[in-house]
Amino acid sequence: MDFVFLVWLVLVLALVAGIPQVLRELAAARASILDGLADELTGVERSEGSRRGLAGDYQGRRVQVAARPGGRWVVRARVEAPPPDFTIAPLTNRRRLARWAGLVRDPKLADRVADDRFVLSSPDAARTAPLFARDGLAPRLDRLFGATVGAKGVRLRDGWLEVDYGDMVGRDPGALERSKQRAATVLRDAAALAALCERRQITVGGAQAIVFGWTGGSEAVRCPFCHAGLGDPSEPEVACETCRTLHHAGCFDEAGGCTVFGCEGRAARRQLRA
Repeated sequence: MDFVFLVWLVLVLALVAGIPQVLRELAAARASILDGLADELTGVERSEGSRRGLAGDYQGRRVQVAARPGGRWVVRARVEAPPPDFTIAPLTNRRRLARWAGLVRDPKLADRVADDRFVLSSPDAARTAPLFARDGLAPRLDRLFGATVGAKGVRLRDGWLEVDYGDMVGRDPGALERSKQRAATVLRDAAALAALCERRQITVGGAQAIVFGWTGGSEAVRCPFCHAGLGDPSEPEVACETCRTLHHAGCFDEAGGCTVFGCEGRAARRQLRA
């Protein structure tokens, strides 16, 4: 019995002695991830302690990244002239069954495929639901909630688009590199989602399709390329076939496609005003 106790004691002491080293390695890994993200930003400001992170400008947009205790990461992107606050999460099988049984009535999203994937909560779902068209936010939400990132939640609150995800950061070089890539993906998608949230649904002539106007933080609808106002009957306008955001036709052609940050559609367009 004494021998067993001695072995147990030695193992416990060895484990305790190794904890500081593990913590130092994890702290170094988190710092390395933040350093990698800082290289993508301008005007970087850093914070230390339990709320370690950084803030800066990414593609002209204010962003914040925080590494929280327990392997939790929070990435936030500023949204100018935002729509009503919302939270969106993956649709679980239990929730899907509750929908089928008529026990819950979730807001209908703008696209049937997206509606079967996500649950939207918002005090004004009529204004926020159209943003989740399959060609807009849904593909990025698929990526954020998928196995690559595994986001716990995506929400808009007080003018900030926030992505919350977990990453304990592995100790081997391969795991660290994957964590860096994951953080870069979340930063890029959060900024792209924020840009899409700065649009509002508009009606152009008799067009029945969902079309969005970019505001750039103002009340007026503007062309995202030249930032001039839209609506001049003498100037042709087109909408990107992917994110459905309105541009001046000449600006769209000059830019070689859509100029909304993060939009993956480049050349396809839909003529709306001649």
